[in-house]
Amino acid sequence: MTVKRYKQTGVGSDLELGKNGVKISSVNDDLEVRDAAGDLGNIDIADGVDPTHAVTKAQLDATISSANPSDVLVISFSDTAAPVESDPVITTSSRVVKVVVNVTVPFNGTDTNMTIGTSATSPDNIDNGESVNLGVVGIYLVDCAVAGEDSPLSVKLTGTSVTAGAAEVSLFWITNN
Repeated sequence: MTVKRYKQTGVGSDLELGKNGVKISSVNDDLEVRDAAGDLGNIDIADGVDPTHAVTKAQLDATISSANPSDVLVISFSDTAAPVESDPVITTSSRVVKVVVNVTVPFNGTDTNMTIGTSATSPDNIDNGESVNLGVVGIYLVDCAVAGEDSPLSVKLTGTSVTAGAAEVSLFWITNN
């Protein structure tokens, strides 16, 4: 039997759909969906077509898989004089999503550091050197979500008496269409 309540002005903060059904709740200003067992549930949605729409996992996966390294910069111990810059300009309609630093030869010297930024005026807005240990061979992931500034990405190596070291810096960005 269905009960119709016209002109209903609202429901409580918890809404159960059917007897022992899915529960939709408002928790700390967030929407929460739980199944009958109390576990978080999933919501099926259509593909987002407007900038304000949610996207499906398939749309997100397609965007991420298309974010191949957009540029790979090779950094050497001799690059302390000037920043190494990406070849393409990163436009304001682009977003840097990830930087991978592969230290292949450890850097020596004193106070050796590498900063990564979207321009000369923002030389460390992606990483200020805290995410990468240049003295240890390894692969370091820098997650970010930084908008481009219509300039090349800049990787600046600093240090005193640096006589050894090499790294590859892979830059990943996506462009809004």
